[in-house]
Amino acid sequence: MASAEHVKALLKSHLDGDDDRFYSVAMQVAAHEAKRGHGKLAQELRAIIDDAKSRRGLGSPVPTSDARAAS
Repeated sequence: MASAEHVKALLKSHLDGDDDRFYSVAMQVAAHEAKRGHGKLAQELRAIIDDAKSRRGLGSPVPTSDARAAS
């Protein structure tokens, strides 16, 4: 589960309309979950973030652990 600081940062960035910060914090949550051994959840979060970014035309998808291993 995301820390209280993550939740507050997500809400603040959303309310401020700061998409870059929102996606950054969301990726921090995904990384936090991966470190806790919740790989499936982390990958699902990354996929949701990538989908949202592509819908808005922002940046390239975030590489998953599988993509990194193949490089």
